[in-house]
Amino acid sequence: MDRDKLNEEISQCLSAEYQSVWIINAETLDMSLYVANEQASIPNSLEVVKAFNSYETARKWYVRHCVQEQDKPRLLQQSTVENVLNKIAGGEPYYIEYSRIDNEEVNYNQLHFARLGPVEQKVEFFLLGFRDIDVRKKAERDDLTGLYTRQVFVQKAERLLKENPQVDYDLMISDIVDFKEINEIYGVAVGDKILRWVGTYLAPAIGDEVVVGRYGGD
Repeated sequence: MDRDKLNEEISQCLSAEYQSVWIINAETLDMSLYVANEQASIPNSLEVVKAFNSYETARKWYVRHCVQEQDKPRLLQQSTVENVLNKIAGGEPYYIEYSRIDNEEVNYNQLHFARLGPVEQKVEFFLLGFRDIDVRKKAERDDLTGLYTRQVFVQKAERLLKENPQVDYDLMISDIVDFKEINEIYGVAVGDKILRWVGTYLAPAIGDEVVVGRYGGD
């Protein structure tokens, strides 16, 4: 790919989306970090990843050290070079959402992959950007349980069914027996603690084929 054309595409990505992006050689998997300007702030984790200088070792380090436990297997599977190149071959960007550990708190992030160069040619370089989608993701989640809100649950379930008409899905509905009495006897704080525990137990099941939401009070 022409170097001037590559630099032009990188500049467009930086100005439109990010303060920094990684450009990865699809054949050698060597990585180069590009920043919008010399004063751009690069998170420490990216500086550590930079030291590896290879996409394969960098992604494994990042998943192992920076990603929530329940998202690690999915992120490792979806971020392989083979899967990424297959997803972006036609020119459409590819996104992977996950929860990241940030100062012992959960922060929602998104990996953004895009090919560089003409669609009719073999992918020589592809782009990797990091988006902070914490505000949007937390708007989708119930504050107490961390599960999808009722409205978002319905939206995601409908989309799943529409996009996969050939697949049969199970619908499970559950509640906590005598939850009202628990609140009345032990107090709302204890009831909330139970709901948080249920959310912690169920949230890891959320994925590409599973939608879990808080549909009602209990």
